[in-house]
Amino acid sequence: MGKSKSNYYFEGFNELRTSTSKNGKENRYVDWIGGPIICFRNEVFEKVKFRDITLGEDQYFLIDSIEKEFKIFIISKFNHILFRSKDSNEHTWKVKHNTLIKASTKI
Repeated sequence: MGKSKSNYYFEGFNELRTSTSKNGKENRYVDWIGGPIICFRNEVFEKVKFRDITLGEDQYFLIDSIEKEFKIFIISKFNHILFRSKDSNEHTWKVKHNTLIKASTKI
């Protein structure tokens, strides 16, 4: 279970924003979700493990889960906020704040 749309808090701008993703996928089964939002039952983890890598392990976990015939369900963007610190280089996802701001609207 996870999300494709997200709400972001930008520390440097003191702003809360919501993504304006055009895929509109919420509350349905999908092939992909954003990495920091993965939630799953113990039975999944008994059969699928995170790979011993430091980048992309979340996406490989999804790929490996699908190969083991687990389904991925995407929920709504509510009840979750991604915190973006002032320095975008502190994040493993090296997207610039301005890129996320352009793809979002202020709440």
